[in-house]
Amino acid sequence: MEQQEGAYKIDGTGVVIHPLEAGPEGWGNGVRPTAASTVKVHYHGTLPDGTIFDSSLGGDPVTIALGQ
Repeated sequence: MEQQEGAYKIDGTGVVIHPLEAGPEGWGNGVRPTAASTVKVHYHGTLPDGTIFDSSLGGDPVTIALGQ
């Protein structure tokens, strides 16, 4: 179950998802990946106190094969 808070989504494990920009179809209206998809994403990991522990921002996006 996801909780919606403004432009953020918080999933059931406490992960906060904050899209940086909408796709061409608008927020949440694009093509949905399947278990066989490979996606490219940027991520920025912070602790509750704001400490950054990892980030792909400023570099190349990470390629992730879903369903593995």
